[in-house]
Order: sequence, then structure tokens, then C-alpha cells
Amino acid sequence: MNTVGEADMALVTSEASPTAWDEILSTTWDEAQLHVNNAALQMLNFTSPMAFPNLPSGNWPALGTTGETFTIDPLSTPLLLQSTTQRQHDQTLISASPSLDADLENLGHVPELTSETFEDLSAWVCTMSRTTRPVDSFSSLSLNTLNAFIQLYFEEFHDILPITHRPTFDPNCAPYLLVLAVGNVGRRFSKLAGETCSGTELDQFVYHAAQQHVGNLAPNDTIPAWLAQTVLLSQVSMAFSNDKQNVERSKVTRGIMAVTLGKLEPLLEAAAMNNYIDTERSNIQTQWKAWIECEVLRRTAFGLWLLDSQCCLLFDLTPVVPTEALAMQMPLPCHERLWEKSSASAWEKACEENNDLSTLREEMQSLYKQNPLSENVGCFALLLLLFCFFRDHLFLKQVENQGLTAVNNDEERVTSSMSRWSKTWRLLDPTKRSNSTRIKTVAIQYYHIIGLIIELPLKDLYAFAGWRVTRFKQRETRQRLMAWVSEHGDRARSAALHAGRIFRQCRNRSSCGYQEPCAMLIASLTLWMYNSSLTTQLVACRDSYRQQNQSPILRLDEDSDHEEAWDWIQTGEKARPFVAGIGDIHMPGGHSKAVNQAINILSSLKEWQIGQLFSVTLKDLIMLFDRDTMN
Repeated sequence: MNTVGEADMALVTSEASPTAWDEILSTTWDEAQLHVNNAALQMLNFTSPMAFPNLPSGNWPALGTTGETFTIDPLSTPLLLQSTTQRQHDQTLISASPSLDADLENLGHVPELTSETFEDLSAWVCTMSRTTRPVDSFSSLSLNTLNAFIQLYFEEFHDILPITHRPTFDPNCAPYLLVLAVGNVGRRFSKLAGETCSGTELDQFVYHAAQQHVGNLAPNDTIPAWLAQTVLLSQVSMAFSNDKQNVERSKVTRGIMAVTLGKLEPLLEAAAMNNYIDTERSNIQTQWKAWIECEVLRRTAFGLWLLDSQCCLLFDLTPVVPTEALAMQMPLPCHERLWEKSSASAWEKACEENNDLSTLREEMQSLYKQNPLSENVGCFALLLLLFCFFRDHLFLKQVENQGLTAVNNDEERVTSSMSRWSKTWRLLDPTKRSNSTRIKTVAIQYYHIIGLIIELPLKDLYAFAGWRVTRFKQRETRQRLMAWVSEHGDRARSAALHAGRIFRQCRNRSSCGYQEPCAMLIASLTLWMYNSSLTTQLVACRDSYRQQNQSPILRLDEDSDHEEAWDWIQTGEKARPFVAGIGDIHMPGGHSKAVNQAINILSSLKEWQIGQLFSVTLKDLIMLFDRDTMN
């Protein structure tokens, strides 16, 4: 488990000035209250599922009526402004001209915002801008454009993080803040030119408004599902943006996800006790509505845990949301074929074909015993199982690093099962599943990222490249990894194989998920380390390179060469390991091709623009590396 100090090097630039850090950390009072010390939230320190920090109540303006307290989920209750005079005082923010281009992106997944709702929402944004962060460019956002953004969310993003119920979502009935959070994510996928409102402004507005609303809740209040969803979406938007301060701020305040989950738990417990299946089966519509509310809560809670786990993987951070708090209480989310049913009758029929799943921990224990996955496990549930495997690995690594000889009985069973992790790992392989969906593509990328990081810690890759470490630390890490490649060639080749698979998928840009910039960064750093370490340690291989031109090509980026790839990993037998866009990764100078390809791809990413920050840093790092190598 990495420390907070190590996590500091997990992003954005190789140098951070004191002024920049002062600005990042000199946040508003409510952010300071929401700050959670990651070091105090180590996985071993959670004594009970309810062991979450509570936020003090504040005196911020409510995002709706004054003094509201949520004990139930007001999914159908928008946060309307009550003052008409205030609305008249503010300038109308509706753009009078329709947008034909926006109509082309209005894909009809959910009902459109009406002009009346948009007028109320615009006035509410004006009012809230005075107390949170200004979003002046919202005035240029037309009704058609916002409708397009909302539809694009459900077209491009919904399948990646399926926490809202698309068949019943209506932006005219949903709270304004959730509507903005959905539109803010959807705008990233828009091809509109010159009409989108400033991403940074809207990111910050949704983020600060969500934090204020959470901070306004009393310590014993529950949190509605829509606000928890807004917190989750705002964290995604900030963490993967192209604004350095927003990225760092999202990491500093990740503790809000643990707080949010803690405030969801009473609703989760109530939903678990609620038998929404009517024994008389007299009102299917009522049963379906109750099931949707329960499933939305469950998916939102798992989504908070999942995003925290993804940040741990992609940014080398310490977890703040505990696994067991969820796993001991809830079954896994249902299969997509049940979740996406658009009517009560279709849902009733699908229920007969889909049994409820076990809890996250129960499913993992079954996998550790080498039992195959149930057909009822959907892609979202599979993604959760992948990250539970990763979190178990983190826990065991922490136990090993701390020299602990005794853990509780449950973890002893996990430890015993993890000794056979390779068999369990193969059972989790998403490529073995027959369906072809966007979330399956995302799961495949995460599968290879996790497999790579298990072999080669991300902090070592950062240090190898010189990312926010001293020159001495960089040289020490290079020497250590060169020795590692030489002494543990099978593990190094396994990491290179995973990197090749990741590189190909990101090069094809087949998922547009927020993980892709980080995935490309990790893959390029791995291929850089592998190729340059071979250059120093295996000079003999370079001398015989011309002879190796006669050796067969092994496509590391293709699934079809599974047996050949496995033989290469285990034996290192002569072959030319090939990645499209790079060529033979054993070729001298191959690391430069990998990094330069990554720079071009990262700089071209439009949806999740943290890739542009990565590309700038990679340019500087590879230039320094090549200069050092020449000297």
C-alpha cells in the first residue's frame, strides 16, 4: 500500500510550484471540512461498516428550498426555485436561436427538457453561481445543446457507469443539479463547435454545488440517491479533466465518497429489508418501481466504491471506501438485460429468467474456489469483481509489507485462495464472455491494467520515468527495474504483454471511457521501461537482432496468439514480440516509438482531456531520458 507521499507523484506535472499547491489546497471552507486524510483511512483501520467520518453541518444556501432534510429519495422532485421576483431579476439564459447541429446529437434516449424547465434551471444556475462558483458561459448554452448533452450521456457514458435507470429517467422531473451533472459528462462526447459552455467552469460548478449540498446535511441525515449520483459524476468529471488544479482537488477531497456511502447505508439497509415482490402479484407497476429504487441505490453505492478503486489503480492512491462495508450487505447489481427493461411487463418476464446474485464477497469466495461465473453476472457486476480481486491483492500486499502474521478468518480464506490467483484470474477474463458491449471493452482494458500493475507497481513506473521524483530516486529505480527484468523475465514479459493489449485497444479508441488516458500512459511507461531495460541488460540480444528477423512474429496486441504468447512469457523463446504502431518491442529504440505514439494519441483525446496533460509531461520526460542515455 502506497503512502500519501507516494500518491503525490501520481499525476499531473513533473514540477508543481508552491503557488500552484497553495491555490489547490486553499479551498473553500466546506472543502476543507470534506478533506479526509488518506493515511487515516487505510483498509485495515475500518472497524465497522459504518466507520465513516461525518461532515459538520454548514450554513450554505440550500440547493432548493431552505432547510431541507432528505430521509427518502426524491427522485421525482426537482429542486425548483420558489422566488419569481428573483427569476425576473436575473437575465434569461436561454439562447433564442435553435441549433440544427445540436438536433443531430439529440438521440432520443430519454425525454427532452422543456423550455419551461430549462428556464427554471437557468435561473437556478444564476442564483447558485453567486454562492458557489460562477459559470458565466452557461448563458451561451442553448436548450437544444443541453438536450443533446443529456442524450449523449446515455449514448456514450451510461453503459460505462450504469447508475441511473435510463428507461425511467426524465430530466424534467430530476433535480437540477443531477441534470447538470449528467449534461456536464455528456458534453465531452459532443462534436458541436463553438457552442459548448466552458468545461472547467461547469466542472467546478457541479463539484462545489454537490459538496455544499452534502455539507448542508445534518450528521444523522441520509442522502438521496440523486445527490450521491451527482457526487460520483462530479468526481469523475474533475478527476479526468485537463485542469491540473481540478484533478488534484478531486484527489484531495475523495473522502466525500466515503461520507456519501455512509449516508446511503440506512437507505440501503431499508431497501434490503423491503420485500418489493408482492406475493399476490397484484400490481406489477408498483413492484417494478420499488425494484428500480432499490437497484438504483445499490448501483450508486457500488459506483462510489468502484470509482475509489479505479483511482487507486490509475493514480496509485490509497483507498478511502472500504470493500467490506458494501460486500456484507448487498447482492451484486443485476444483469444488464434486466436493468434495461423499459416496462413493468417486460421486467416481470425477465425476472423469471434472472436470479438474484450473491454479495460481492460471496461471489469472490466462489471464484477463489475455482467455480465459474454464473450466467447471471452482467458486465457491471464483472467489473466490480475485477476490482474486488485488485483490492484483495492490495490488502494482501499491505499485510505482507507490514509483516502481519495474523489476520481475521475471512482474510485467511482470501489469503489461501489468492495462492491460486492465476486460475481465478483466468475465470475473470472478460474476453471469454460472448456479448459485445461498451462496458465489456472497458472491463477488458481494466483486466489488463490490473494484470500489469500486479506485476509492476505504478509508483515504480512513475519513478523510472522521473515523474515527480528526485534524480537519485530515478536512477535507483532504473537500476532496480533493469535487474528485475533480467532476473524475473517471465513477469516482465507478462507486463509487456498486458501493455501491448492495452496499447492496441487505446489506439483503436473503442470505449471512450475515462480510463483510456491513464491506460495509455501506463502501457507506454511499461513498454518504455521494458525496451530500455533490455537495451542495457541484454546486449547479446541486440547483437543477434538481424538473425532474429527470421524468427516468427508474435502479436502481443492480439488475443489470437494466446498459446504462443504464454510460451513466450514462460520461456522467453526467440520471437519478435510485435505491437501495432510500435513494431518489435525488442528492437533498439523501440521505447521512443512507444512513447511518441502515446504522446500523439493522448494529445488527440477529446472526451477525457487529462490525456493532454499526460502528453505534455511525457514529452519532457522522454526528452530528458534520451538526453541522459546519449550522455
